[in-house]
Amino acid sequence: MIKRIVRFFLVVLFALFSFKGFSQIAATPTAGCAPLVGVSFTGLTGASNPFWSFGDVATSNFNNPTHTYVTPGNYVVTYTAIVSSAPVTQTIMVKVFGKPTPNFSYTIPASHCAPMTVPFTDLSVGSGTTPITQWQWAYGDGGIGNTQNPTYVYTIPGTFNVTLIAKDANGCDSAITKMPS
Repeated sequence: MIKRIVRFFLVVLFALFSFKGFSQIAATPTAGCAPLVGVSFTGLTGASNPFWSFGDVATSNFNNPTHTYVTPGNYVVTYTAIVSSAPVTQTIMVKVFGKPTPNFSYTIPASHCAPMTVPFTDLSVGSGTTPITQWQWAYGDGGIGNTQNPTYVYTIPGTFNVTLIAKDANGCDSAITKMPS
């Protein structure tokens, strides 16, 4: 029985001292839309000679730097440092999504008199294979809509700027404004 207790404590002590640390580097956020501004990286506590390679061409010698990713892509971030006199290398992934390209067409009826019914056709394209999932229209006269291919009735005369904000499945959005004439 005493041998079991001693063996148990030896195993526990070995486990505690063999694993120098369970800490990991961190990044916040690890995913977002380009440009992904102000990604905060956290190095290991007590580290000396920290060096970050952000996966693009940028680097840092700070233990807790921030970085901005301008271009969409998957970035493998590498951290090297000395912790408790031992070299440490860890990696973390940062994913930067591209933004959709919004676009639309419209058909102005021959009669330019109010009320005027104008059909709009969404021509937006997501980044890569990411689909567009939300549409926000502002018709310029105070009217708004959220369908993909709306038909809008202008009840007052005038010339109006129409804005479409297209949002994709990653939560990235872009806007375009046109003036139907």
